[in-house]
Amino acid sequence: KKKKWKFPTKWKMQAKKASKHRDAVLIFYLNLKGELEQPLVVPIYSGNMVVIRDDDTVITFTGVVAGTIVPIQAKRINSTSTTATSMVALF
Repeated sequence: KKKKWKFPTKWKMQAKKASKHRDAVLIFYLNLKGELEQPLVVPIYSGNMVVIRDDDTVITFTGVVAGTIVPIQAKRINSTSTTATSMVALF
């Protein structure tokens, strides 16, 4: 008989914390191997994002919608002129 999948205790605690925040959503995602990864709390505050890329070019993303995953490689996100808040980096 196959074992029933059990929600890890660490994830339960994180889900419980996230449920108390009305300004965040809890996201589950699969890695490249198809395995479920630990959930991430992604903010729902929209705004602009000023990014410094590895080659030192500056890019401004205007009106980034809350909860959006922006697939970029950057060495820094500026706090000056960046109005999007509570960002989470996915590695």
